[in-house]
Amino acid sequence: MQANKTLFESVDSLNIVVKRIGINDKNVFAEIDISINGTVQIFVVDILEFDEEQKIKSIRAYKR
Repeated sequence: MQANKTLFESVDSLNIVVKRIGINDKNVFAEIDISINGTVQIFVVDILEFDEEQKIKSIRAYKR
């Protein structure tokens, strides 16, 4: 959470485009393109894992 807070506070603009989403019993996967200040491009895959009560158990992000 701190890393996200620092990122959002340090840039003028973020444009986030979700390219693809996948879902299974316990996970949601999202391929995301992020543009920072209109110039820097980052391509990531986020994986959200849920517990038996459908609460978020973990969030992992990988740079493509």
